[in-house]
Amino acid sequence: TFSNLIVQNNVSTYDGGGLMVHSSSASLSGLIVRNNHSIEYSSGGGLTFADSQILIDDIIVENNTSTHYGGGLALNNNQLVDITNSSIGNNFAGNSGGGLYIETSEINFSNLNIINNSSGLTGGGIYLNNSTINASNLNISNNSADQEGGDTDYGQGLGGGVFASSSDLNIDNCSINSNYANQRGGGLYVV
Repeated sequence: TFSNLIVQNNVSTYDGGGLMVHSSSASLSGLIVRNNHSIEYSSGGGLTFADSQILIDDIIVENNTSTHYGGGLALNNNQLVDITNSSIGNNFAGNSGGGLYIETSEINFSNLNIINNSSGLTGGGIYLNNSTINASNLNISNNSADQEGGDTDYGQGLGGGVFASSSDLNIDNCSINSNYANQRGGGLYVV
């Protein structure tokens, strides 16, 4: 259990610039995660969760960067992740998932703001692949995909708010507005 922590100004050359949880169960509440960086071929500028079960409540994830995936958070191969009453904003990923990068995971969101995040290629706010998302009271605003200089080998500017591939989306009472994609799906791109 992690509670009432400030995780800031950290650097990792691989995953989890601020914090990484691997093959564990964890509960996080009252965290501020800001100004962390994962560099080189990396994911999760702020936080990375892999092969885990995670409960998150009342956290702020802001101003984090990753050279590749998940500027704010990267979620890989997780059994279940619950995120409630939280904010993910002003994060950047050079490739995909400026706010969140979600791969092969089951995610529940409630009362979550995903605002002002950006990526070089896809999913300015959220990138989803082979995952299930159940969301209520979600605000996805002012995110963008394609911040000059993204790696164009994989396509560029798809899903300013959300990019979803081979995933199940169950969304209720959510707002997706004022997002930008250089090519397709300013708010939402589903393939």
